[in-house]
Amino acid sequence: MGGAIGGLAYSANIFENKVTSTKIVDVGYKFIISPDYNDGEYGLDNSGSEDPAAPWFFDKKGEELLNHWLGGSGKNLNFSYDKSWTTYMGKNGFLQQELRKRAIARSYTMYSGKKNKYSEVSGNFWFEIDNTYNTGYGMLHGTQYFSYIMNGKYDKLTNSYIFNFNLKWTDQINYNRKVLMDRVFNGITRAVANPKDYWITIKWIQTIIIKNKEWERLQ
Repeated sequence: MGGAIGGLAYSANIFENKVTSTKIVDVGYKFIISPDYNDGEYGLDNSGSEDPAAPWFFDKKGEELLNHWLGGSGKNLNFSYDKSWTTYMGKNGFLQQELRKRAIARSYTMYSGKKNKYSEVSGNFWFEIDNTYNTGYGMLHGTQYFSYIMNGKYDKLTNSYIFNFNLKWTDQINYNRKVLMDRVFNGITRAVANPKDYWITIKWIQTIIIKNKEWERLQ
């Protein structure tokens, strides 16, 4: 993960103690995230996520993960095919782009090999889904424990390749010791709360449909 603490600069009264967003913003952290930040400019639009966050507010998932960290239980979280998390992860632009890229490559393999079915099991690999602080994506940021099981088939009726991805994301929610502002906010929160790092696992299913010969448009 990239840094759980940074988002505190924009989370007004998400936990009951003497620390307020105003006090933290006074540190100057509000300038870390640009109000003009928009992945959509690069085809990686995450605006479809639930309650898109302005630079000074958390979305629901970001607040959920941060509050669990601040609560100090250290209890690991496991969301296996949870409806809200499935919807949320399915709307991430970086993930959509990566899965479509892999599906297009496999559809070409199926086409050139005259195969109607395809299956693949990935090992764990590194992937990053956000580099901000005030969303659930930003809290997850990146992990080396991302994997999937993919099953594809050719559908003659629609002349398309349908790929079902069974995905798994495992990550530790903690502050990034290599980032100065994360260390600063870690110190601030530990002065008034009892945050504790924890692991989170999210499993969900996502379907990608590739039209026959769609790869030709990318050449």
